[in-house]
Amino acid sequence: MSTVLFATTLGAVAGPMLVTPAGEVAHAWGVPRLAGPFLPAVAAFAATAALLACLLRPGPLRLAQALTARAASAADEGADTGDAGSGGPRVAGPAPAGHHDVVVGTTVTVLAQVVMIAVMTMTPMHMLAHSHTAQAAGLVISLPAGAVFLPSPLTGLLVDRIGGRRVARASGPPLLAAGVLAAPSPAGRPPCWSCR
Repeated sequence: MSTVLFATTLGAVAGPMLVTPAGEVAHAWGVPRLAGPFLPAVAAFAATAALLACLLRPGPLRLAQALTARAASAADEGADTGDAGSGGPRVAGPAPAGHHDVVVGTTVTVLAQVVMIAVMTMTPMHMLAHSHTAQAAGLVISLPAGAVFLPSPLTGLLVDRIGGRRVARASGPPLLAAGVLAAPSPAGRPPCWSCR
């Protein structure tokens, strides 16, 4: 999972930086400037769909069905011969997560995403209302996005080593501190500048 999140870093960082160039292309085509960022997204999704359709063979669902059928067949043969251990050596893997772990992990992820989306949705509107450019707003969105996705391999390693609950508990205080620091900041200035 952490590898997939790390792979999204390029789009999460580059996408907001394309607001102005994509807006210019959209304007040249007679489309509103703020609709411009959807143009590279449409192209990226179309290219991804074409790559998956052409190169993802066999499909993961069919592969999983074939492996399940093969395992069931081997289990049936082992039961018929009375040799339950004839399936070859088993490879040890991570223990499957329990229902409670899945609920806790999903809840933490959803709450973190809701907070991030709430802040990142308001930021461009706030910046544009205070006469910043769309390019500046894109930069302000892309930097935190990079900070979220780039450390994903480290987060995944920590979850594997010390457990998801400990990582979730450790992430709470920095998020709370960021909110407490940002809430009283004066309008128009980030908190670090207000300390001067």
